[in-house]
Amino acid sequence: MSGLSDFPRSFYPSLDRQIAVVTGAAGGIGGAIADELWFQGAHVIATDIKPIETERNERFITILGDITDPRTHDRLLEASKSLGGISILINNAALVDFGADICVDPPEIDTQNVFAVNFHAPRKLGHAAAKQILEVGSEGSIIFITSVHASLVRMQEHYHAAKAATEALMREMAMQYGPLMAFV
Repeated sequence: MSGLSDFPRSFYPSLDRQIAVVTGAAGGIGGAIADELWFQGAHVIATDIKPIETERNERFITILGDITDPRTHDRLLEASKSLGGISILINNAALVDFGADICVDPPEIDTQNVFAVNFHAPRKLGHAAAKQILEVGSEGSIIFITSVHASLVRMQEHYHAAKAATEALMREMAMQYGPLMAFV
């Protein structure tokens, strides 16, 4: 089996007419999530700082942009609103630097940028998406892709701390918005 697409569509709830925004969608996990959502019938708005290669149809919109830039958030939210309003947000974009051994040779790490991509941007976009979900009166799901590094120490203190903060954020947002939305 190569993925969820191998299961019959009737196995899952329909995603037809659902509007999904996926960050970090140029490849890897984000690309696979965006493709699967599209395959399951969702209208996908995919964004990344790198160009997204796709041969999908009009239900797959790509937006080139930096997730830490508020203008990218505005473009994502405008695109989703033009389609009827966001119903699924996948906060997947991440910044990782696993190249250095911090015990032997502590690297100069741009911790502010790591937190901007891994925590601040998902937080801002998550709240903006929740607001749009409430405005259109629909149910919604906001999903934060974190990492085993949120709870396992792997000598990447900046990434570990950012992902742990994102997991705490998800729990806080679940308390704030309650049963109106699903948070994962």
